[in-house]
Amino acid sequence: MTVENILIQLDDAAQGLYYMSESDYPFETFLYPKNSENPTEIQDVLSPQNLLDWLKKPIETLVEIVELDFFFRNMLKNEPKFIQLIETLTANLTDILVYKVGQIEIECYIIGKTQTGDFAGLKTIAIET
Repeated sequence: MTVENILIQLDDAAQGLYYMSESDYPFETFLYPKNSENPTEIQDVLSPQNLLDWLKKPIETLVEIVELDFFFRNMLKNEPKFIQLIETLTANLTDILVYKVGQIEIECYIIGKTQTGDFAGLKTIAIET
């Protein structure tokens, strides 16, 4: 499956869903393309420092890494479509991790590896005061 098809499937699965925090934000797809220097493990590619470099954020920005199930734990109780979203993510991506970047208005990146070696996923915002 091509990366473009994966992004379409992720976008379709996320349609109408909002990450529920102190404010609700939609999900958007993104692509973090591979290059010849990318290691094979997502933790190596997207260390907090590498992620902050990619996002052009200051090095002192807080980055928290959480598991996919933990990230969606509160959504699963209220919206069954989140189960379908998680199934779509895990069917199309491997080594999925969630990177929460910043404080209060937190950028959340659900990132996994595609069959082509690129990294893709969904991003949203969580408000946590």
